[in-house]
Amino acid sequence: MSKCFSNSLLALGVACALAGYVGDANASEPMRPNWSGVYIGAGVGYGSFINNNTGFDFPRIQVQPQQDTGGDGFLGTAIVGYDHVIAPRILVGIFADYDWTGAEGEWRTRAAGANVSGTYKQDNAWAVGGRVGFLSNPGTLIYLTAGYTEAEFGQVTFKDFLGVNEDRYIPANRFNGWFAGAGLETSLMQNLALRLEYRYSDFGQTDLTVFRAVTDAPQFLKEVDLVTHSARAVLSYKFNWDSHRGSLK
Repeated sequence: MSKCFSNSLLALGVACALAGYVGDANASEPMRPNWSGVYIGAGVGYGSFINNNTGFDFPRIQVQPQQDTGGDGFLGTAIVGYDHVIAPRILVGIFADYDWTGAEGEWRTRAAGANVSGTYKQDNAWAVGGRVGFLSNPGTLIYLTAGYTEAEFGQVTFKDFLGVNEDRYIPANRFNGWFAGAGLETSLMQNLALRLEYRYSDFGQTDLTVFRAVTDAPQFLKEVDLVTHSARAVLSYKFNWDSHRGSLK
């Protein structure tokens, strides 16, 4: 998982460097896009999650050691937002986005003294937040972003290692938390811009109940500490772009 995500971050870094080069190349005859206004966008990316969990019996006596469960996969995203330039080189904005995610991994645990495992999958996520950025040249924005986020994970059905008998399950759950990230956006042509962004999301600590598959009776708790990482490339359409040539003051 870490190797796959490291490769995605490397690809993002290369793309950012290329985007910065394009922006610098335009500086000799810079585009003067109007960054203030509404935009929509869509893109793709890659994400991973790390679920640090510990098992507790009732009434909260630790019965299982701490372990990490993780997964990764591709994502698709859609965004709508509004930006406003408050000074010649300073931009602030708000946005909302939604991710369709395919990140999944194996969750192994112990139940009644036996090892069992199941597939843990992130289904989707959404976020609302803001960003503040600096225009390094008229067509290139470097920014920081932060806000509120929620993520939904599907049901985990634990089976024996032969994958035959269903033993326990954890129902689908929705987590809420905060995110922070950084990115670069550069103008490509009239009304179009490319955004490259890394985002870290922290969903804090949550208790999940593990149920017996046959009787639906609660068996024990999993104390879960969940974080996600994502790298994304988004193509956005600016409704108030109206670019022209000139120098940035």
